[in-house]
Amino acid sequence: MSYKVNLQIPTGCVIKREGFRRIVYKLVPRLSLKGRVVKDKIPIGHIDNDTDLLDPNENYYWFYDEEENEVERPAIVPSIRSIGRAYLFRRICQRLGLVEILEECFLDESSELVLTAALFMFARGNVFRRIESFCEENTIWEIPLTLQYATKLFQTIGTYTTQEFFKLWMKAKPSGTLIAYDSQVLTPALPSDLVSDWRPNDSNIYASHLSFGCYVSLETNLPMFYIVYPAPIVNKSNLDNLTELNAKLKVKDKDVVFALFPEFFSQTNLRFMAKKGLTFIVELDIDHPMIKETVAELGKDIKNSFHNYIISASGLFFCNSAEGSYYGTSATLHLCHDSFQNFRLLQEAMFRHDNRKEIMEQLERMTPEQAKDPGFGWIVDLAKDGTFTFRSDDDLINAKFKNWGQSAFLSNSKLSSKEVIKASQFKKTIEKRYINLFNRVDDDKTKPFFDEIREGKLLCAFIALIVETEFRLRLDSLLTKKSWDMELALAELDRIRVIKDGDGFRAPDPLNLTQRTLLELFELDEADLQAYVKGERR
Repeated sequence: MSYKVNLQIPTGCVIKREGFRRIVYKLVPRLSLKGRVVKDKIPIGHIDNDTDLLDPNENYYWFYDEEENEVERPAIVPSIRSIGRAYLFRRICQRLGLVEILEECFLDESSELVLTAALFMFARGNVFRRIESFCEENTIWEIPLTLQYATKLFQTIGTYTTQEFFKLWMKAKPSGTLIAYDSQVLTPALPSDLVSDWRPNDSNIYASHLSFGCYVSLETNLPMFYIVYPAPIVNKSNLDNLTELNAKLKVKDKDVVFALFPEFFSQTNLRFMAKKGLTFIVELDIDHPMIKETVAELGKDIKNSFHNYIISASGLFFCNSAEGSYYGTSATLHLCHDSFQNFRLLQEAMFRHDNRKEIMEQLERMTPEQAKDPGFGWIVDLAKDGTFTFRSDDDLINAKFKNWGQSAFLSNSKLSSKEVIKASQFKKTIEKRYINLFNRVDDDKTKPFFDEIREGKLLCAFIALIVETEFRLRLDSLLTKKSWDMELALAELDRIRVIKDGDGFRAPDPLNLTQRTLLELFELDEADLQAYVKGERR
């Protein structure tokens, strides 16, 4: 059980009703470009309808101390805690050497606080407003964090610390060939009254997103390091963002495969990559005129080859490839067919198709505007008096159905189709891990961005990504055999509970078969869990 954080409303704030919520704003004076003093309204939380007190968001702690407006309330310490995720997270970090690396990067207890923050991101996501209750209910030995101290922790982590972490991590895990993913994943909303806190780009337009270049080892499949830059790589000049980092970390460009956005596909860019000897994977629009015929040819027998398929927790994928010349550059086109997505899209389309049929059967007349857009897969013949007949456009449905769930990738690397498809799937994992990273207010559209915490929060999210990747790699075979998904496995971990017993904890129930199977994948057993519960290091 946990409690809400309810505080007295600070003096000098204004309250504005938005829908069913009452938002509390702090007025912050600043000097405008015209030299006038104006007041920005910055949301610091909303009023709890049950208590009429302030339920703060992260912005609150930038202006007030934690105890300044706190209402006296009883401390509630949960007697039962769910510790499965925290236990496995700690053991994975120990096995990968992350604990020792962080201890070397931070000379004080900050290394443990970083692990707590990364654990929260691994278990609950990137919004920190409920980290205090998470620490109370889901950890036993980890140093707890509050929203305020998490923010202060992120502020203490700078570029130097991040670079030191990268160097130690790459030394501990030699990477070999790397895949550099260009992902556009950081998308905070931009409130107009906080524009002064944002940095303009070259066009003097305030950016509402950032791009994240994540390097992943092809041998271990683990993330190795990253770089953040203001825009996706859509031309050769943008590649400097990644090649400069390669030089700093002593990574040779020839050992990197650049996974890029479809916009990079152009004659100038491909010839530049070939001239520099750089390898790439570019995702292409399935209907691009240059590959349309090749896609149609590859798609004919894509599901007939027994060897060209991938079964994973993400789904069932078939792949096929063909070599060719594109803008004068020799490359291989890889076609992927996602059977699960194909089925889902067909199911949704058929539902809309049948639903539209029922609606049209009840109509006696149609307007010309309605007849122009009768719905997916239908053709309407409209008479002058408004009466109409309709028929199913089966040719359109069949043509669309063939491409549903298909994706195309062009590469000049030596990677096989299976390796290219797996690489594309990992990009989705990166984007999911970093979504809403700078979402500063949980349920409000206002998401201010603060440069001071960016480096620290990115590093903690990166550690969570490393652990999540190792977790998925070990779990993949089990998830396929048992037809589970990631959430079911995590839910089983949540059922590992301990009870507060005096100054310590004890596990009331033995592990079930599924929980033991999960731990065995990581070379762990019930004896090791008991040692963790007792506070013993292994």
